[in-house]
Amino acid sequence: MRFLRFLLCSFALLNAVNVSFASTSDDLLNTANQAYQDGNYQTAIQSYETLLSEYPNSTDLHFNLGNAYFRTKQLGKSILHLERAALFSPNDKDVQHNLAVVKDQLTDQIEVLPEFFMTRWWNGLRAALRPTGWGILGLLFLWAGIGGLLLWQRGAQRKLRKQGFVIGILLLLLSILPFCLSFSGQKYLKEPGRAVIMQQEVALRSAPDKASENLFSLHEGTSITIVDKIGDWYKVRLSNGEEGWLEINTLELV
Repeated sequence: MRFLRFLLCSFALLNAVNVSFASTSDDLLNTANQAYQDGNYQTAIQSYETLLSEYPNSTDLHFNLGNAYFRTKQLGKSILHLERAALFSPNDKDVQHNLAVVKDQLTDQIEVLPEFFMTRWWNGLRAALRPTGWGILGLLFLWAGIGGLLLWQRGAQRKLRKQGFVIGILLLLLSILPFCLSFSGQKYLKEPGRAVIMQQEVALRSAPDKASENLFSLHEGTSITIVDKIGDWYKVRLSNGEEGWLEINTLELV
């Protein structure tokens, strides 16, 4: 399915792997892909949006839809769907590449502060597997640890029992990490705390009030982090660490 991939300069189409859908969805997918290839990007967008109503967690659909929106110069929606693709497949190089290319076209080129090394380590480790994968790994460690303790209780030799106790305790302790990563991954997928500005230009306010000071303007496609919510306003943080307030209707959550 992933035949839609940008090249750095030409943004050419490449062949890639198909994703299995139901037969009717396959027909619609083929229609969308053909429309994209023929340059009928609005038709492709409508078909991909219809498919997303059935498969909302599909990395490939968000990826292709983000590419189609880019072709129609709708940078906000392009960033939104590529961000969602990155949410479900954070290590996908195609998604990250296209996301970077589209961000280069944005009006706001905001400096990105480096992450604290522990945060970067945790996020990278969490992204190594899906939450289900971390959960399965945690269960394997848990059952292996229980097996070690059973060996400690019932082993025929003293040395074997001692080894079983040490290994069992270590594996039980080790199982905590993948369970925590699984929980963190599930929470992140449900509430990533990210949003994209969808209006052409909005005012970042100093307070959740239209009469408050206008700090500066932000533009379509800028990604922000949600910090707080009061009424119809979000307190947001930019990638350079600056904070302010935006009206909810100017954003769409990733």
